[in-house]
Amino acid sequence: PNQLIRYSNPSSPIPWGNWRSVAHSTHGFVTESFIDELAHAAKQDPLSYRKSLIKDYPRLQAVLEMAYEKSNWGSPLPANWG
Repeated sequence: PNQLIRYSNPSSPIPWGNWRSVAHSTHGFVTESFIDELAHAAKQDPLSYRKSLIKDYPRLQAVLEMAYEKSNWGSPLPANWG
């Protein structure tokens, strides 16, 4: 009685449908934004904070390291970018 689930199929010129990865990819932005908020509350750099969360997983650490290198993390951003 405390749950209401509805489905609608609005007409749109943009094709859309289910994502193949089911739920997680649509929640990724929210999850990562929350981790950013936790890092901010801990007064830590978001990348360093994430690395501390996966310190026992060298393979995941390597992924973050590559993202760090490829993104020029810490470099000033152009105006109107974030």
